[in-house]
Amino acid sequence: MALNVKNWRGGCRQADLKNLILYFMAAVYPLLVVPNQLSFLGNHPPDYFYAPRYLALAAASLLALAVLLKEKARIGGRAFVPLGFFFFFALAAAALAAYPATAWVGAPVRYTGLCTYLFCAVLFVLASRADNSEKLPACMAAAAVIVSFLAVLQVCGLNPVPHEPFRRALTAYGTLGNPDYLGTYAAFVLPAALSVYAGRRRPAWLAAAAVIYAGLLVSFNWGAWMGAVFGLAVVARYSFAAERKRAWLAPALVLPGVTLLFAAGIIFWGLAGKVGVTSPLEQAAAWQSALRLLPHCWAFGLGPDHLTHVARMLPFASLLDKTPSLYLETAVTMGMFALIAYLAFLGFVLWEARHRFRARPELPAMAAVYLVQGLFHFETILVMPLFWIVLGMLAAGGGRAAPARETAAPEENIAAAGVGGERQVLRDVRRAGGFTLLEVIVIIAVLGFLAAMFVPFIGHLDKAGRVKATRERLEAVRAAVAGPANTYDERGRRVVRGYAGDMDALPRLYKFTWDAGENRWQKPEGAAVGEEVYSGGDGVDFTFIGQPLGLWEKFDRDTGIDWASWKGPYLAYPRAAFDNANQDVSPLRRTEGILADAWGRALFFIKEQDARGVYLLVISAGPDGKVALPAESSPPGPLSRGSYARDAPANKDNVVLEITPDEWYTPNLDVQEEQTRRILESIKSALTGPPDAFDTCGRPLVGGYLGDMGQWPKLWQWTGAGWEVSAAGGGQPRGLWAWDPAEGYSDHDPPDPPPAGPRGFAWRGPYLAKPWGEGENEVLRDSWGTPLHFEYDAPDLLQATRLTIASAGRDKKIDTADDNIALTVEDSAWKAAGMAVKGRVVNLTPKEYACTLWDPNGKCINYQEAGQPPAAEVTVTLYHQPAGDPLTASISVPPGESRTFALPGDVFAGRRRIEIQATAGEIAGAYPPAVFVGAGGSQCPAEESLVVYVRRDE
Repeated sequence: MALNVKNWRGGCRQADLKNLILYFMAAVYPLLVVPNQLSFLGNHPPDYFYAPRYLALAAASLLALAVLLKEKARIGGRAFVPLGFFFFFALAAAALAAYPATAWVGAPVRYTGLCTYLFCAVLFVLASRADNSEKLPACMAAAAVIVSFLAVLQVCGLNPVPHEPFRRALTAYGTLGNPDYLGTYAAFVLPAALSVYAGRRRPAWLAAAAVIYAGLLVSFNWGAWMGAVFGLAVVARYSFAAERKRAWLAPALVLPGVTLLFAAGIIFWGLAGKVGVTSPLEQAAAWQSALRLLPHCWAFGLGPDHLTHVARMLPFASLLDKTPSLYLETAVTMGMFALIAYLAFLGFVLWEARHRFRARPELPAMAAVYLVQGLFHFETILVMPLFWIVLGMLAAGGGRAAPARETAAPEENIAAAGVGGERQVLRDVRRAGGFTLLEVIVIIAVLGFLAAMFVPFIGHLDKAGRVKATRERLEAVRAAVAGPANTYDERGRRVVRGYAGDMDALPRLYKFTWDAGENRWQKPEGAAVGEEVYSGGDGVDFTFIGQPLGLWEKFDRDTGIDWASWKGPYLAYPRAAFDNANQDVSPLRRTEGILADAWGRALFFIKEQDARGVYLLVISAGPDGKVALPAESSPPGPLSRGSYARDAPANKDNVVLEITPDEWYTPNLDVQEEQTRRILESIKSALTGPPDAFDTCGRPLVGGYLGDMGQWPKLWQWTGAGWEVSAAGGGQPRGLWAWDPAEGYSDHDPPDPPPAGPRGFAWRGPYLAKPWGEGENEVLRDSWGTPLHFEYDAPDLLQATRLTIASAGRDKKIDTADDNIALTVEDSAWKAAGMAVKGRVVNLTPKEYACTLWDPNGKCINYQEAGQPPAAEVTVTLYHQPAGDPLTASISVPPGESRTFALPGDVFAGRRRIEIQATAGEIAGAYPPAVFVGAGGSQCPAEESLVVYVRRDE
């Protein structure tokens, strides 16, 4: 008896742990947002949303696997046969994949590699064996309410969700990081909320459904909207069949009301402009490109989640990093066999659970939403685990355990069969129970090992395998030059990273020559530094080859490049595929120190140019090892567009990658213009102070260099020996970050004794961070790396009224005004022309009076002024500019009276020192040591508050 109680308690704990894992995935997993500073893959920025969820999914799945192994769960049923085939073909696709890490883990943000499918399969098995999962849809709905409510707040301009800097735009994503994911998730969970309301009839669940529906609407995901329509139809179909018609009256009124409010938001508040929307035309273009890829990879695919790397391998329209279709994505990345097996698995699960749809209509409705929206969207790590849990609940009978069949105990069957039938009975029992989970894991591991060993070996023997491998190497060069193709900013604009994104230029092609002594290609030395070749090689015996050294090495000796923004290496140092010491090797096969293709032959780089910009061609000689290159241009410069003859006999089988201006130059223009304008604004703030600085009266304050120094900064030019103040106009305002005695007085390290200079004016910088570089390179630059141009409208700084700060713009030529970006700082921004600083002087000395009339009782009934003390003489001095005389005013104030004063003139705005001297009398009390003068003519303290009290006692 004690043993039975112990087993019962252990089983109860296991069941609770299984439910705990499922409830974690349903209620907590969608809400996970983990701020961090980790860069998980390469140049990918810190990831708050996706990588933490992947780790959580892995932990939950491994824990679920441990629970299932402990209870020795057996796997049986027709649905597991196509599921096994699916994983077999997925393993083959992963073994053939060019990038194993991506095949198993997945690309950044997506994380839908093979491991993700394995994790989801474990959750499917766990959900199919859970004993008490009726409340899982309600938990999913509760979490979806929070996600959708946060999304609505984000559209309204409130974003309490921790997020990376590039998510600062007003975008509806809740806790999911992307509007498309939000739409998929909200549409998926909406039937659960409606079904819970139909069963419980509580207004709170109707409100929850309305909030989730609002989150679906603000996602602007039209594919999710279509999936939601099908899901609602399935719920309504089975709810009507279960005689719940009256329960749908309230949702039929509430959901259209939310739709009308959403339409009003689009019309009156411009909600559509706050959310990035993927147009159907973009999706159609991606479908078309994927269909063109399919004939080349129909059997085993490109590799799980591999469109990030290989979407541009073939010479036609580019792809997104994901095909906007769940089914097309599976076919292209894992092959048609895997897609057929996956669809068969889904069909078996739904067919075997069809007679239980009326009892739990939300489960088939959620499955329908996911499968329908999958036509227009792709699987993500955010929603896919929840879908597999729902499939598991369907396979288990919708969350309710099916009644166990009464069968005779194995011992009784053995006894009845006799000695001769004992072996047959045991065999029948084993077959009826299916495979254990441990047996399934061992089988999958063996199949994966065999696929990983033999399939790649066979695939790389033919020409197609080498062509594919070469294209992958070329794509690696593309990624090193322009960054991943799937990188967009918060507005959906393509963001260029890699070398071109950092340096704002294509890498320079250096003239590499073969060094027989070192048995390697050597980079240029001495006079060759700074030279560039554009034709790829000499075209005869290849005594030199042009190679992008900057992709793997920072060549500091090349002073013609600003290396401050270089964040490489973008590629590893290229090692030779075999020993180059063999002097009989063709020059094309000498590849130590230069990039090579899958045949072990050198790659050639060519630059061509037309009106759109510069193109970079990366060329492999292909299977025949022959290549015909164009001649070097004269004078050296990018070749004319079309110089490389693709149709030449030697070039017909070449493998060519082309990086166009639209990939590396055009996408960054808008972003660089914005960055340049921000740079100019930061310089203006350094001159006049930040725009959010206010004086003690709450008025805008003139600060920065102009507020401290009261004069325009000097412009400096490099003379070869050092920096000197420019006499011809133009230069760099070095006073913004470095002090020099030529700028004026500095109170950082004042001399002893301090100079008898202007009072209150001193350099208190730096006002800007020191620019990168030393000597002549220490200059302020725009986002293109071009030095900014500073110029006054008059050669004499005392007469200058305007400072112009100009960027050369896209063409990097300041003399071409069509794309220049300029900002002007007027002297009116820090001067107050014709202003009078006003105040008041009060003499506290009492007047003296004498009695002129007495009453009979000796009381004075009339007074008259008697001889008065002398008036107080006060001098007010305002030091308002570093050069010239201060503003002064002398005031004579009789006893007991007050007089106003005014200090008129062109006042240099800022914090200006004021001094009060009483030549006859003494100052009574404290007075402000400074007056804050605004560029618009304001002063603080105000006129009525700038009061000086004096007293004269004699």
